Amino acid sequence: MVIEYKKPYWIKYKWDINKFDSETDIAKRDNIDLQNILFRDNFAILCNFRIKKEFIKDTKAGIFGKSGQNFGLNFDSDIDSLVFEFRTKKDPVEFNCMIFEKINSDTIDSGINFIFTKIDNIIMIYVNDKLVKYYKCNGDFIDEYKNSPFFLGALNPGAADPKDRCFSQVEISLFSIIKNETNIKKLKTINKKDKNVLCYYDFETLNVRKDVFDESSNFNFCELVPKEYIL
Repeated sequence: MVIEYKKPYWIKYKWDINKFDSETDIAKRDNIDLQNILFRDNFAILCNFRIKKEFIKDTKAGIFGKSGQNFGLNFDSDIDSLVFEFRTKKDPVEFNCMIFEKINSDTIDSGINFIFTKIDNIIMIYVNDKLVKYYKCNGDFIDEYKNSPFFLGALNPGAADPKDRCFSQVEISLFSIIKNETNIKKLKTINKKDKNVLCYYDFETLNVRKDVFDESSNFNFCELVPKEYIL
């Protein structure tokens, strides 16, 4: 599925599919456990995506992330490289930036599979089944990342500063968040109904509102961000 430019999705709510009469009257609540996955000791994020060269409009094209002082994956066209950035608690707050210089516009035009794992304070990132980054964090993630949704196709669509919004048109075929599992071999073959899979989107099943069905057992639907939250 292609997420259109300035039409990002968010992962925010758990649906109660037994308590609505139509797709316009939905019972749902904030899924705090999923929103706060970054503060677990062990978790993984899987994302298979492609950004065609003609898709790139903003200097930073956001693939997935969280708002605040941005957390997430983007493609920076100024340096022609894939970048992962986040902030950790220090005095002052520490900016962490991983630049993948060998993953350029040609690479993402062809499509990549990206896996982020965190084990305690160690982050490991895999691209196309190869470990490309081993990184030790010097502090915990900042509190701004708590109780906030994950975005797809942007990092911070409501940011006052336009450069922090990082809108992107992106073709995405998989996004999943998994707790308590960081073994790369197991992640690649994990059953989408496994109890540790918090959400699993293959972007093949959408309803009339263009919400993406969660293929895990949790009903954490992926929804278009309402227009009032986009600047």
